[in-house]
Amino acid sequence: MKSKKIKCDIYTRVSTTMQVDGYSLDAQKEKLKRYAEFQNMEIINEYSDEGKSGKSVEGRPEFQRMLENIENGTDEVQFVLVFKLSRFGRNAADVLNSLQRMQDFGVNLICVEDGIDSSKDSGKLAYGRRKNEKVSGTRNEYRIVKQENYMLHDGIHEGIISETDWELAHQKREKTGVKYEKTHSLDHEHILSGILRCPLCGSGMYGNVNRKKKKDGTLYKDYFYYACKHRRLVDGHKCGYRKQWSEDKINNAVEEVIRKLVQNPKFEEAILNKIGSRIDTEEIEKEIEGLEKQHRQLTGAKARLGQQMDSLDIMDKFYEKKYQDMETRLYRLYDEIEGVENSIEEVKNRLLNIQQQKISEENVYQFLLYFDKLYDKFTDLEKKEFLNSFVEQVGIYEQEQPDGRFLKHIKFRFPVYFGDRETQELCWDNESTVETVVLLSKNS
Repeated sequence: MKSKKIKCDIYTRVSTTMQVDGYSLDAQKEKLKRYAEFQNMEIINEYSDEGKSGKSVEGRPEFQRMLENIENGTDEVQFVLVFKLSRFGRNAADVLNSLQRMQDFGVNLICVEDGIDSSKDSGKLAYGRRKNEKVSGTRNEYRIVKQENYMLHDGIHEGIISETDWELAHQKREKTGVKYEKTHSLDHEHILSGILRCPLCGSGMYGNVNRKKKKDGTLYKDYFYYACKHRRLVDGHKCGYRKQWSEDKINNAVEEVIRKLVQNPKFEEAILNKIGSRIDTEEIEKEIEGLEKQHRQLTGAKARLGQQMDSLDIMDKFYEKKYQDMETRLYRLYDEIEGVENSIEEVKNRLLNIQQQKISEENVYQFLLYFDKLYDKFTDLEKKEFLNSFVEQVGIYEQEQPDGRFLKHIKFRFPVYFGDRETQELCWDNESTVETVVLLSKNS
């Protein structure tokens, strides 16, 4: 059984200065007819402008008639065949406008000699074709593709819960599934929330509030505390740490440690040496240079392959096989180019992150020089943002020690100077005080 032929129009044009072999109207028509026959297409109309310039649609009566017939939709053609894109038009704006007019009514362009087919989306099916369809005669209007005869069946399996339970759960979810809005202590922030670590399971501890009423109905002052909310760990075991730590107590202790750091004269000297220092990005820059060179080589290979495809003889009996072979190689090159472009973007982002990290680090160091003067003037939110950019985690003991200590360690995001060395972590063991610091890690 023969497949249904695709309807098409052919358009030829030649200017008075181009009456040469290969570009004559007869030569163009012959090649277009052979192509249509080879592609199982049925030619409905033939349009031809002889001795007309392609610089503008104006002055090409046959071309205009073709567009009008397409817009009227009388012949239901799907394609217009031209010998080369230059026969369709030479003015870029006119070419795009004319093509858009055709595509608005579902008609695409094939330039036989150039290997251009405007109906192809880089050889890949566009997502959503079954969900949306274009409204004929419009440019940006689509409608939902209606699916007729939906098949609906009641499930034969037993539900996990009853329909009544599901409805009750759904109603409760609608009431509770809303974002909580603060109504009290609007300016308060849990400054070390997530940074403070549970001494039992190591997860982040989070801020909470205890709000109680007096006998007369008025509220006591809000009591804010940190607690571990990870009642069940990933491995299934429960975290049994129940102690609630006063936020003021923990916040003030961490603040005091930072004050002791910045009051050290050598700390200020070390910070000033870091600000403005260069970062070594030579290896990353070399990697980018190598990838960009590879990108240029692949792009050049793609261009050369495109030229070879353009020069194929459409009358060659192996034209289709050669074209498909080259098209496969072209798609492979596109994949390789895309991979290299993704790698370039990834490495450039890595370089940018390093540079931004340097800027962020310097901003924190700059602030630390004036910590004593500025920190007390900060809002809770500003304090939280600063500590999140400077402190990675704060460890505590399960209980306050006999000598009153409860801080176990503080890990910073950047190296800090204490004593005569750099470190990113300060630790207080059982015999230590804040003044006798054990340097756990050195970052030189």
